[in-house]
This record gives sequence, C-alpha cells and structure tokens, in this order.
Amino acid sequence: MWLDTMTGRIIIIVAVWAACLPCLGGSTGSPQAPLSDAGLVVPLPALATVVANDLSGKTWQQSGTLGGSLEVACGDIRQSLRAGGWKMDKVIALGEGAHRSELTLWLRRNHRILVMVWEKEAGLCGFSWGEER
Repeated sequence: MWLDTMTGRIIIIVAVWAACLPCLGGSTGSPQAPLSDAGLVVPLPALATVVANDLSGKTWQQSGTLGGSLEVACGDIRQSLRAGGWKMDKVIALGEGAHRSELTLWLRRNHRILVMVWEKEAGLCGFSWGEER
C-alpha cells in the first residue's frame, strides 16, 4: 500500500505471483492462458480479467470477465484467438435477451478448445475456456 502524492489516493496492490506467472507471457501484450502439460497457450483480449485458473482437466481451464456487450466481448475474443493462430470451427448461440451466451469450438494444430462467453450484466461479460480432451 502506498500514497499517490499526485492524487492523494491510497493505492493497494494485492499480488499473487505464483498464480499470475503463467499469464505474463506473450509478445502481443495480451494476457495468456496458463500453459497446460501439452504447452497450450490461449491468447486473451488485452482487457480480459482472469479470475480463475484450473489445470485439473475436470473443469474450465480459465475463467474471467471482459467489459462490453456480448457482441463486443465475443468479437474481442475471436480477434485474439485468430491472431494466435486459432481457427473457429463451430458457433452455438444460446438463450435470449439478458440470458444470452455463445459457445464456440476452436482448432489449432492438434488442439481443440471450447470457449463460452455470457452476459453477466449490462456492459460486463464472463468467459471460460477449456481444452477438449
């Protein structure tokens, strides 16, 4: 914690180095998903906030939030994945109105990932991805 003398605000930084270390790589400046045992790296949009990582293979490997409407969040994720060499194979649009979501299947070399994006509230979306095994 420190005091920003320019604004007079108290700044608090909470860091968990071991949990964040896998997210720091990448040449594009975008957050990166953690490396799995197969060396899988999934690029995320620069403004994505990762809230959970799990390498157990029993649930989504990474989850988080992304600002914007469902259309904006899906577009940002698509752009990041395409830039990372992923090709979209399938899109499944689910729900209506405030309960909309999108499930996509992406391919790269011999890897397949599922990406789910849903609208949590106006202007905020959640996302999760996991490797299909």
